[in-house]
Amino acid sequence: PDACTFPSAGVADCEGNQSAGVSNADVPVGNAPAVNVPNPSTINVQNLTIGITPAGGTGGIVFIDQRAGGTAGSIAGIPTSYTINFDTVGNPQSTTTTNAPAISVSTAGGSSGDDSINGDDGGDTVIVVQPGPITTTGPNAQGITITSLGGAGADGNSHSTSSGGNGSQGGNGGAITITNYSVITTSGNGSQGIAANTAGAIGGQGGSSDTKAGGSGALGGNGGTITITNNGAITTSGNNSQGILATTSGAAGGKGGDSNDAGPGDGPPGGVGGAITITNNAAITTSGDASQGILAQSFGGLGPNGG
Repeated sequence: PDACTFPSAGVADCEGNQSAGVSNADVPVGNAPAVNVPNPSTINVQNLTIGITPAGGTGGIVFIDQRAGGTAGSIAGIPTSYTINFDTVGNPQSTTTTNAPAISVSTAGGSSGDDSINGDDGGDTVIVVQPGPITTTGPNAQGITITSLGGAGADGNSHSTSSGGNGSQGGNGGAITITNYSVITTSGNGSQGIAANTAGAIGGQGGSSDTKAGGSGALGGNGGTITITNNGAITTSGNNSQGILATTSGAAGGKGGDSNDAGPGDGPPGGVGGAITITNNAAITTSGDASQGILAQSFGGLGPNGG
């Protein structure tokens, strides 16, 4: 496979032979070339000379937010928005995967380790998939799947002779925008044609106190907005394999801190789910159990929960 090039900071162009797949991870996924550009925020997969057919269990295009698993506010220079352009106009090439999504983008904000710092928001993601058939086999092998998760807030400190500390807020899920022109076919269970999930993270709990008031819990993060425009036919045959699945959810607020002698801390409201807009301009066919053509869900988080 050909190496990707980097025409400008944060941008990778992957052209020619990318048959083993493309990944932005520091370590290659399967035999795919790693896109080792500092903190990439844009990957252009274009002008392919052969289809993408990675080894079984390996995704075709895999984009992973490098903040995932980090601590909120501790990683400077990591982008908070991402763009994937998969453009095969004029020379359509197929993408075929087994036991893995064809296109997968996962972003996650860092969790807070300090009650003075809120959890990071998940990354905003924009993806445009131009013509070129996508086919997956095996379970949990979506055609396109995008996930954006906020990072958890930190719990407030507990004290013996002073009030409990307040928790810090959970991060929000990022906004997701998907425009698809590809024909997508999946055959495994849990293999949606297009899946988008954005979720806020739980707020930190208030700290407890032996002699003073307990600290307040923090707000749960909100789910981001989801906008999907589909222009390609989608066919799924597995169970729990919607043609298009969109889920946005707010998280629970943190529990207020306990107190032995004074009042407990307040429990704030949970976060809210974001707005979902789906525009479908092509046929969607599903044949498995619990496999709606389009399923859109927006949930709020639990709250309040006082000490």
